[in-house]
This record gives sequence, C-alpha cells and structure tokens, in this order.
Amino acid sequence: MPNPCQFTPTPTNPNCSFRGTAGTQVTVEVKDVAGSVDFATAKYNGTDIPDTPAKSITFTLAAGSHDLEVVYTFTDPVAGRGELREVCDANPTFAIRGFDGS
Repeated sequence: MPNPCQFTPTPTNPNCSFRGTAGTQVTVEVKDVAGSVDFATAKYNGTDIPDTPAKSITFTLAAGSHDLEVVYTFTDPVAGRGELREVCDANPTFAIRGFDGS
C-alpha cells in the first residue's frame, strides 16, 4: 500500500524547513549512521509524544507553524551520528536532518 511523504521541503523559507497538511499523521525515525541513536524524548506543538525512548515517533500535524523538539541519546556521544527521516515511500532519499552527538 502506498505511503506518500507528508512533509514538503521549503528551502526558501528561513523560518520553516518543512510544510505539511494539518490533521495528517506523520511518523519520523532516526537512522543510525555512526553508533546507535534513539529519540530520548520528543515534543510537538507543546505536547509530549509518548512511547519514548524509541527509534520512531508518530504525531499529527497541527495547523500553523510548530516546532518538533527532540532529545537524542547516542551510544557514542562524541562521534555518534544519525539522520532524522520521515517514514514514507521516498524514505531512502528524504533525510530531514543529519545530526551528531556533539
């Protein structure tokens, strides 16, 4: 069954990296690049996202502009690296953000 991506990159908007349709449920995951990484905690639109720590989180997009706040845990806090990706059909080519343990 098709699972289209819900986020659209907005590279010309300095205040909003991605857009989506309000009411749409989105799942994002962390992919290990160096070492292992998990979501320690996550919050969207001022609300804690349950079931962390985890490799993926799911939330529903709210109308307006809202931040996704995450805290990551790394098995290697110095050299660990990961990528935040939307879980969707284009996942292999759609990295939302790269990050490291520093």
